[in-house]
Amino acid sequence: MSPHRKLIFLTMNPDPDLAAAALRVGASGYLLKTSAASELTNTIRDALGGLKYITPAMKRELRTFLWSTSPCRYSTASML
Repeated sequence: MSPHRKLIFLTMNPDPDLAAAALRVGASGYLLKTSAASELTNTIRDALGGLKYITPAMKRELRTFLWSTSPCRYSTASML
């Protein structure tokens, strides 16, 4: 992916496995559709600043998932 392009996942799926896969393919953000509009604005701002953003509703689940030994159910190839 071009370093000038930013990919933000805006989804209804709160699956930490999918969020991890999105980050592996270079996503700058993972945001749930139930998030406030201001959170989307902050996500875009962070992405443009070179930061990664995970919606607060997902942080605990994603942290737990990343420290578990569960294999990823989503291949990164299917994400592109």
